[in-house]
Amino acid sequence: MSDSDVRREILRAASRLFSERGYKSTSVREVVQAAGVTKPTLYYWFKNKEALFREVVQTHLDGMRSIMSSELDQPGSVRQRFENFSRRFIATALSESAVVHLMMLAMHPVDKEQPVLDLLDWHCSGIELLVSVLQDGVDSGELRADLHLPTAAAAWLGMVNHTLMGFLHGAPYDESAVDHLLDLYFDGVSSR
Repeated sequence: MSDSDVRREILRAASRLFSERGYKSTSVREVVQAAGVTKPTLYYWFKNKEALFREVVQTHLDGMRSIMSSELDQPGSVRQRFENFSRRFIATALSESAVVHLMMLAMHPVDKEQPVLDLLDWHCSGIELLVSVLQDGVDSGELRADLHLPTAAAAWLGMVNHTLMGFLHGAPYDESAVDHLLDLYFDGVSSR
């Protein structure tokens, strides 16, 4: 295996173990065994278990940000860009539910040994990306000019995340859920 393959395999094994067992219950020895490497190899790439955990989380955050950016940076209406992002985000999360579980653990640690990760910058950068798309909609006349963009961005993320959490916790998957969210968001709830 190439160096990058070895590193990627360590991250993959650690991601699976951290998501299944949590930070405290996952040992470096178990990661080494699961990745098929030696301890010196792991320590060549990662200073310690905490550094490995931080890198695992950062890798997944970068992946989610890449999905968000690639879909929202496409041409089209705000509605179409939000739809593309949301469908891909939900589909990816449903196919990689262990990753979502790990992200939830990272945001809300259940054991005291787990490193505290400040994910505020990551969250704010996602809001900023959505605000930029919403501003395009205001500028083009697609959206009303008096819209408070940060609140509108947070509302969309909240709707998508809560819908996803329902699916991950056993609600029947309904492909039309994104359509319903889009209608509610872009048409509002008034009877005008």
